[in-house]
Amino acid sequence: MGSWLTCKCGARLHRNLFAGTGMSLIATEAFLDTERVGASADDLVSELVREGERLLRCRPCGRIVLLQEGPIDQVRFYTPDD
Repeated sequence: MGSWLTCKCGARLHRNLFAGTGMSLIATEAFLDTERVGASADDLVSELVREGERLLRCRPCGRIVLLQEGPIDQVRFYTPDD
């Protein structure tokens, strides 16, 4: 798995959550609704980092990029309305 993702505009986006990229993690409703008996806040955050979808913003073109890492990464691009 590489540390970079290429946007449709050609810009390279860093996909490392801990590289100071301003990336966000998305917690789905299903993730939040799952009961985790005995889990600490640290356990919850660790699970979200491992399994959560990531939201990146491409500064050059303004696209929003959603990244779900896995055996086969799923990447979706959204262009903002003008």
